[in-house]
Amino acid sequence: MDQEEAVLRLWREQATAATGIAGIELAASLQRHLTARGTGLPSNFALLLTADEVVAVKFNPRNRLHPVEVGASQFGKEVARWPRGSVGVADLDAGRMATGLTLRVEGADPIPCRTPQLERNPAAAALIEELGGVR
Repeated sequence: MDQEEAVLRLWREQATAATGIAGIELAASLQRHLTARGTGLPSNFALLLTADEVVAVKFNPRNRLHPVEVGASQFGKEVARWPRGSVGVADLDAGRMATGLTLRVEGADPIPCRTPQLERNPAAAALIEELGGVR
């Protein structure tokens, strides 16, 4: 198993252990842009993808090895749930320290977000690719 596969498995296992949600395929954390208020999402959250849904939960990013390592205690309570086909990612913008992106949910205003650089963030890179973004 290579490093990327190990990281994806760890995120899946820890998200499942923390939330009890069965069938999590991918999990990764995002940070909502601080000016994007009224979205229903906390400033730090994780998206959990199942076959049918995208679930947003509160997330505590405090882990000195984040985003490669994650623990179940970092995942918090559920804050939103949408049908999988209604959620997408667009407008990727690679910066020096982070990648900017727009989270799009049908029927809602676009939500500007960011995540640590995708080159060192395999969980977010896989999630973004699955939701229609490009690595």
